[in-house]
Amino acid sequence: CSATTSTISLDEVLAIVAESSCWAVGAQECVIWEYREDERVLAERSYFSTAQTAYTPVGRVQLDESPVLRAILDGGVAVEETISSATLHPLSRAVMDEWHEKSRLSAPLMFEGRAIGMMVLIETEIERHYRPDEIVLVQALADQAAVAVENARHHEQLERATAQLESQLELRRVLLELSGSLIAAHDPHDVFALIATLVKRVVDNDCLEIRLIDTETEQLYCAYASDAVPEYVESWRASLDVGVSGWVVRHNEAQLVNDMPADSRVAVVPGTEAESQASILVPLNAGGVVIGVLVLDRLEGRTFAEHELEPARLFANLAAVAIQNARQYEDVKRVHTSNLRTLCAALNAKDHYTLGHTARVAAYLVLLCRELGWPDEAVHTIGEAAYLHDIGKIAISDRILTKVGKLNDREWQLMRRHPVLSAEIVRPLYDDDVVAGVRHHHERYDGRGYPDGLAGEDIPPIARAMCVVDSYDAMSFERPYHRGLSYTQCRAEIERCKGSQFDPVMADAFLRVLERLAATRARA
Repeated sequence: CSATTSTISLDEVLAIVAESSCWAVGAQECVIWEYREDERVLAERSYFSTAQTAYTPVGRVQLDESPVLRAILDGGVAVEETISSATLHPLSRAVMDEWHEKSRLSAPLMFEGRAIGMMVLIETEIERHYRPDEIVLVQALADQAAVAVENARHHEQLERATAQLESQLELRRVLLELSGSLIAAHDPHDVFALIATLVKRVVDNDCLEIRLIDTETEQLYCAYASDAVPEYVESWRASLDVGVSGWVVRHNEAQLVNDMPADSRVAVVPGTEAESQASILVPLNAGGVVIGVLVLDRLEGRTFAEHELEPARLFANLAAVAIQNARQYEDVKRVHTSNLRTLCAALNAKDHYTLGHTARVAAYLVLLCRELGWPDEAVHTIGEAAYLHDIGKIAISDRILTKVGKLNDREWQLMRRHPVLSAEIVRPLYDDDVVAGVRHHHERYDGRGYPDGLAGEDIPPIARAMCVVDSYDAMSFERPYHRGLSYTQCRAEIERCKGSQFDPVMADAFLRVLERLAATRARA
């Protein structure tokens, strides 16, 4: 009794009950079965033998094929059977002959008037007749086993309910975090990486892939893979007519496949879906249009459960909206950039100096960024922004822009506003670090620049780099009031202004760029 109430481990309790029952009435063997009503079977849960002989588990007994066991469960009373009894049911006799049993006492496990299992005491050497008090004791032990089974069931249900609740709460937290973060995310790769990170917290996976539709070729291509080499992402393509991914797109229906290589829809070609063991594939549906597939993969030996499909659907819905938003943002950005380039053309018409200056600064800055080892994607964006770094001059009067001679204080004050105006114009297009580079490209390393008088490391890195190349092009350009310096003079000026106007690191790096350009020109 204490054992059944002191532990929630069903197997441990039933092992104690089986052993106690054998010793209590001197039985040779005891088997305890759990009744699974939904399947109409008795499932073997525990076995004990005082003889310690070899034992082969029975496993499961179908009650539809055993009317005697069915009657014991329905009647709720213990039944004694011996092999020599003339009234022994033929099915019982066949089973007892098969297992070399001489007698058995079967007691139902009853809890609140319903049978939830059975305990059977077995003799294989002699026929035995149990006394009434022994039968009462066996039934009492069976009732204790019933309590243990019911307690364990309630505990398992509670654990499942708790785990399900925790899973739902985590899913809700992750979805809220994802939806909030995706509002601010515009770069598609950032969107994909965020989705991969948060999905893994709810649905464990070895790899998350986002496959999008190329409308021109009517193929799927891999836009992102969380755990794959770049070559895979760049090369993976599949027709919409083959594979599970294509099926999901065509039918707009999620699929859970726990044996991908065996699925008839998989095109068994190296680098395709057949290489994963199990996959969840969910259509990315944006406004009623399927734009791709969200794929969660597990490798050899791992499968997915049905309950993992629903959270994958929820993530796919959010991902589709985020991807569509990112695409629309890119479209708007392209239009806006095109408009700004048109404004640049208008500015070039106003100021001959500006004509070609922005293009040269952009080219020099790209070379300098590469010399500094900055990432290619960042370099491309910085080059774009450099082309627009003087766009704020569009708001400066033509009289000031084209004035021959030095500017007076008032005119100089207005001219010094152009980097601030430029930054505000390009702000919708670029991240804060790039916008800061445009705003502060006239700051000096010694703090005597404009518009904010920043100094040293407080000046954003992009601005420090842009300052060097912008100044170099200005020094070398011929103007009515300013004679352009020679290549040698420009290099000397950069050397002289290291640590005052220019960041020494940026200046040295740009001097190396100029050396390579000079060598290239000489070879040409």
